[in-house]
Amino acid sequence: MARKRRGGGSTRVVTSNVVSKQQTEDDKAFLRRAQELKQEGNTHFNHGRLEHARQAYSKGLQLCKGQSEEAAVLHSNLGAVLMLQHNLEEAVKEFTLALELDPYFIRARQRRARAYELLGNLIAALSDVRFLLKVLPKGHEAFVTLQTRLVDQIRKESRLKKEAETKKDTMEEGEMVSLKLVQGEDVRLVEVVDNINYAELRALALEKFPSISHFSVQFTDSEGDVVTLSCQDDVNVALRQARDKGNTAKMTIQEIEEKEVIQPPTEEMASVKITPELQLSDELEQGKGLNSDAKKDEADEIYELDDWMIDFAELFKEQLGIDPDTPLDLSKIAWDKCAEALDSSIQHEKAEDLLRQAANKFEDSILTALVNLGNVYMCLARKYVDSKTDDKEADCIEKADTELDAAERVYKEALSRKADFADAVLALGQLAFEKGKISMSTKLPDEHKYHSSKSEAFFESSIEFFKDSLGLLPAESEGEGEAEAKDNGSDTNASHDVGIRAQAQVMWGNALYELSQCFASDDSKQGKWKPLLEGALEKFKDAKCRGEEVSNALQMHCKSEEIDKDKLMEAFQQGAEDK
Repeated sequence: MARKRRGGGSTRVVTSNVVSKQQTEDDKAFLRRAQELKQEGNTHFNHGRLEHARQAYSKGLQLCKGQSEEAAVLHSNLGAVLMLQHNLEEAVKEFTLALELDPYFIRARQRRARAYELLGNLIAALSDVRFLLKVLPKGHEAFVTLQTRLVDQIRKESRLKKEAETKKDTMEEGEMVSLKLVQGEDVRLVEVVDNINYAELRALALEKFPSISHFSVQFTDSEGDVVTLSCQDDVNVALRQARDKGNTAKMTIQEIEEKEVIQPPTEEMASVKITPELQLSDELEQGKGLNSDAKKDEADEIYELDDWMIDFAELFKEQLGIDPDTPLDLSKIAWDKCAEALDSSIQHEKAEDLLRQAANKFEDSILTALVNLGNVYMCLARKYVDSKTDDKEADCIEKADTELDAAERVYKEALSRKADFADAVLALGQLAFEKGKISMSTKLPDEHKYHSSKSEAFFESSIEFFKDSLGLLPAESEGEGEAEAKDNGSDTNASHDVGIRAQAQVMWGNALYELSQCFASDDSKQGKWKPLLEGALEKFKDAKCRGEEVSNALQMHCKSEEIDKDKLMEAFQQGAEDK
């Protein structure tokens, strides 16, 4: 006879309770360590050590499984680091993971919108901004401004494409057809090319209906079934069935949950992608009212990276040539030299040498601060230019000009202290380039200093500054950027010179590119724009720009239909491999 095990059931219950309690203690320990890693990551980020910050956030994520709130913040912070490392696609993935854990995580959605915009995915960026405008209280003008900018870019791209289509003589490019878009009781009649794809249709819907963010596009087929569109083939079938019946095609815009949205195929997204210029677009600025999640109490708020850190670190790195990964802590070096020199055990001759080194470092710090101050004035000028409207254009340009004058004064002050300061010369080139861009975008009177006819002179002036800045740098040698000496920060100086050289080359390329567009628009200079464009590609090649960026720049050129893109890109890629 089998014996009954006494108390067996009770033992299992006790064991289960012990395991459960131990698991809870382990989870708490893991969460505490994850929070410590998050704080370590924040510290690394604040000091510009992006790779260390990335590793800390990644390790923290491994330890906080089941802690959705903490994991969401870590995903968002990791995405912010990836943005600054120019890994925008991976950054989007991290922000998306954060939003899957918390769809109302304001900071993560704001950052994802910015990343989408930088990737040229304006459809996704606008969807996120529309969502934010729905869930946030009224008064967030920055999001309203961004929404307007995104819609304007989508409309501009749509208009340019329509104009390009009308210039084509062959039927393979498609014919114009009428289409009804319906959202509730709101009906919009639009004209589209009959080979419009699903991505383009979604962009059109976002443009026409200001209130939608996440939605599906549906049509009723010939058998009465409601079909949800997912690709260009679906759109073509819907248009063909309506045409066969002699009707205007009607498509319904249905608002749905974000997770239910059918995204366009990758190959279709390329048709609506708008790549920013090779210098970074202005970033979205947020006030302190957005520093915490809208649905969290202040007492429960989880610390995150402030947006100004991301905005300015990225802005300075891309537009102004300052790398937050290798900050030049000149003041600290200078004070260290002073402390060493004042040590009573140091001989007079050596102390004098150390104090001279300290003075030089403080001087370098002053020069860098002057250039950074000018860069801030430049940022202010860009904000005024971006906010201009037809009725307030002259006023906004005048304000921008005041800031540009202030920037020029401090750049020249830096040069008065050090005539061969390449950073300041480069900055003056960027300033002249900005003036050229302003001239190209305005409709001011002939006598105005920023009349469109002045743009060529501004761009030509900027090129001279870029040439001069390159001439002030040490001769480029093989393996540059990997300085052998480690004393006195020579490795940092070499890295800085590499960054300045690349920045000067890409800006020189940008100036040639814009100058080629100016010449292309002038009948008297029609034969000169192609060599300028080829020169721009050479500079982009020297700066090691990505082929995708260059290809998109060619597509955005005002003479894109006359450019042999395949030939130019083949030469660009070949040259890039040789270098």
